[in-house]
Amino acid sequence: MSKDNPEPSITTDFELGKTDTSHVENPVESNLDEKQRRKLKWKLDWFILPLISAVYFFGSMDRSDLANALIAGLEEDLHLTPQDYSNASSMFLVSYVVFQLPGTLLIKKIRAPVQFCGAMILWGLFTVLTVLVKTSGQLIAIRFLIGAAEAFVQGGAFCMDAKGKPRS
Repeated sequence: MSKDNPEPSITTDFELGKTDTSHVENPVESNLDEKQRRKLKWKLDWFILPLISAVYFFGSMDRSDLANALIAGLEEDLHLTPQDYSNASSMFLVSYVVFQLPGTLLIKKIRAPVQFCGAMILWGLFTVLTVLVKTSGQLIAIRFLIGAAEAFVQGGAFCMDAKGKPRS
């Protein structure tokens, strides 16, 4: 490049002390001094991080509970064929993938804590209702609903973690 036309340089808004918060609807951290900011960050770390960790723990348990139930005698209790079990197992992932995008887009319409709370209640309710299953069709339906609820939980958890924490 010539002297008259210098090479383009990459500029960043993330220079130390020059964070642009104009795009944030309610920049809470801008009204806080350093001590209050640190206190808020600790509160969020001690509340949100354990909550999200528990959600992921129970989510991983939920993904493996059908296999554990099969070992414990689900196949005999519900007279499942291998195809029925495969359908029930796949239905969870199908609904999880299908509802992941709508769950993420819904966060723009309602607040993330509201979505997270509602999805957690539905997820727990559907998981509890699993004990009432008597047929393979009911098992497939309940696994579909559990997958959908868990997709909404995931989106809410990501958004709560990302937006709830003040920038350091």
